[in-house]
Amino acid sequence: MLFSVMIIRLKVVCAVTFNHEKKILAARRSTQMPLPLKWEFPGGKVEEGEQETDALRRELQEELDIQPVILDRLPPSVHTDAHRVLELIPYLCRYEQQRDVEPTEHEAVRWLGVDDLQTLDWAAADWPIVRYIEENWAGLLPALPANEKHAEQNQGRSD
Repeated sequence: MLFSVMIIRLKVVCAVTFNHEKKILAARRSTQMPLPLKWEFPGGKVEEGEQETDALRRELQEELDIQPVILDRLPPSVHTDAHRVLELIPYLCRYEQQRDVEPTEHEAVRWLGVDDLQTLDWAAADWPIVRYIEENWAGLLPALPANEKHAEQNQGRSD
């Protein structure tokens, strides 16, 4: 007898968001969310017909009430488990608002230096992004202090 297993393919965007201290924003999933208490780069699913950057803006507004400047698309991470294939697409972002980030869906948020990334219990799909940040730290930092022309060119990009 043959059994058919349906594999769900999800396209998810996330924000690797730096603040003025060059620290990275991490969010801890609540006990009500899938993968409870795991840490992640905040973001969410790209809806059908939606641009990646539009999805990222929407998700960050809904989850954290923030509007960071989206700078550049980073290499995606593909994570597969028994029921789904998750393509996690990170974007380098800069947080310029002068207020604390208050989570609405997550249990907590934390700003981390690159040396602190390994201390958290990350969701499996986020680990390749953590490693990418660690390996490319010096190359990511120059992009942060506002290359506005570059940022504007990448706002509508979804490839």
